[in-house]
Amino acid sequence: MPRKKIYGEKKTKLTLTLTQTAKDWLESKQTELKANSLSDTIERMAERMARENITVD
Repeated sequence: MPRKKIYGEKKTKLTLTLTQTAKDWLESKQTELKANSLSDTIERMAERMARENITVD
């Protein structure tokens, strides 16, 4: 079965290892954004940053 498309792109599988602090922060963002999953949270944040041309130092 093909991966779901979002923002006109195919999704790819990625495994992350995070500290508990990072996971807690990401989960708080998930709640704030009313996202369905942690990956959806990251997708939304990345899309917004790309759209607004936000960079991270």
